[in-house]
Amino acid sequence: MATLEQVDGVIVRAAHACARGYLPPTEDVDDLIQLARIAVWQALPRYPERDPSALAVVITRRVVVDAYRRAKANRSIPVDEFYGVTVVDPRPDPEDWVVRTELRDHVMRLLDLLPEQQRTAVVLRALGYSQAETGAHLGIRQNAAAVRAHRGIAALRRALDQRKRPCDHLTPDQPKGATK
Repeated sequence: MATLEQVDGVIVRAAHACARGYLPPTEDVDDLIQLARIAVWQALPRYPERDPSALAVVITRRVVVDAYRRAKANRSIPVDEFYGVTVVDPRPDPEDWVVRTELRDHVMRLLDLLPEQQRTAVVLRALGYSQAETGAHLGIRQNAAAVRAHRGIAALRRALDQRKRPCDHLTPDQPKGATK
């Protein structure tokens, strides 16, 4: 029966040859050689009748191909490493999400208070419709649609400027139930 020392040179040569054909230069061939040595060491007792050099070549090639498949499956490069920038998570944190949700709900309530034509003009403009398209939808001239949208947005802006946050009246040393 062959020993691992007898086939070690075959493993190293096969690993380097296969790695040149399959793997990018960034892959560490020494790690693959170690994996191949372990696999050959485990396989030698199971196949005593086979040529140990041929067995070492087949196992080493399979180890390199497996590494190639793993590298191919994970081709992601961290953006901050690639471009040298810091990546910020685009998702809002829970507190921002709550504030945005409250603001959205407040704006929806304020939109309901606007007259129908102003509300429709504001919503259509927010959706990206042109003044001409807004006017056509409302059945009025383009200039009149622009005026209605402008007045509706101004009314929303005034109402939002007057809006108080739920806890604005509290100071840090006052409990939530107390007022000034």
